Amino acid sequence: MAASSQNQFCQSTTHPVLTIDLDAIVRNLEHFRRVAPHSRVYGVVKADAYGLGAERIAVALAAANADGLCVALIEEAVSVSEALRRHNLSCPILILNGVSEDSVEDVAHHGFIPVLNSVRQLNLWASRNWKSGKPLPAVLHIDTGMNRLGLSASELSDAIEATEKWKAFPLHFIMSHLACADEPEHPLNDIQKERFKTVLASLPPAPASLANSAGALLGSAFHFDVIRPGIGLYGGVPSEGDLTFEPVVRFEAPILQIRDVDKAQTVGYGASYRANKAVRVATVAAGYADGYMRKLGNNSHGYIGDQRIPVVGRVSMDLLTLDVTEVMPKNCQPGTMVQLLGNKVTVNDLALAAETIPYEILTRLGRRGTRIYKGGPTPSKDAIT
Repeated sequence: MAASSQNQFCQSTTHPVLTIDLDAIVRNLEHFRRVAPHSRVYGVVKADAYGLGAERIAVALAAANADGLCVALIEEAVSVSEALRRHNLSCPILILNGVSEDSVEDVAHHGFIPVLNSVRQLNLWASRNWKSGKPLPAVLHIDTGMNRLGLSASELSDAIEATEKWKAFPLHFIMSHLACADEPEHPLNDIQKERFKTVLASLPPAPASLANSAGALLGSAFHFDVIRPGIGLYGGVPSEGDLTFEPVVRFEAPILQIRDVDKAQTVGYGASYRANKAVRVATVAAGYADGYMRKLGNNSHGYIGDQRIPVVGRVSMDLLTLDVTEVMPKNCQPGTMVQLLGNKVTVNDLALAAETIPYEILTRLGRRGTRIYKGGPTPSKDAIT
């Protein structure tokens, strides 16, 4: 039997569909509140809320009384702030990458709170406040073992000697960042915690923050006054074995065509899949341009209803192919939606198959398909949807 196709194409949509459950994000926020009941919760919405839409998600978090929001860049802060204002909402917005000579006045003008990661940033913010006579708050970032951003021990010692800097602005809080929080037994977690406590004892009294999503699950000793969850809000598993966060994202794509493939024939670029029997193969409208990573070719699966269907052949830019031999034809037609990510194929499942982390899976999800937001506050007429 030669390879044949139904020569029918989907008449309803040829686009992948990404559904984001805002109410599930809020429920994940509430879970963090239960985990750390004595801590404030600042939701991380940097990188467009891990690719899921910072404006809509920030509004949902602020409406659910999140204590603050964290972004990386001033441009992200402006976008989030404008979205909150359209909904008559407000909350503190932290800029994790801090300030530069070019941004310091804009950060102050908007009332954002910079995270001061170096002596240079500390001096910039102190100088700005001295000149203006209007001291604005900042977060001080101390490096306790990540060796990425933050003042080192020697830099901090020098800054403490110049005590007038602390008089230039109020400390919103003092933070550090755990390097190995997703490995609960890693010894660096306790080392960083003790280093952080030692640093806090040498600084003016201020609230403190150490834990991200995984750090919050290490126990109350890591909670301090503020936790900063990110991946857990979006349904990722922050640490091995934790299954307490709800899935947030559903990524589906329609079948475009179904093809009969004989034994020994190949499918896709590079002929990387060769059928060991006669099979039916569905071509689906999603590929690496939509964030479904090329690494997942021959190495993942999707679902039609409750039936698991393996990905066969390479993932290409716009298309991927799945073996639907075991699916009844009435349940598998052009236009049938295939779940590629969701409650049956979690973001952690895809990350494991692609040999990466859930953060990369989420931030790669493309924008050329259809996005649907479920739940959350009703958008105002001017809100971006």
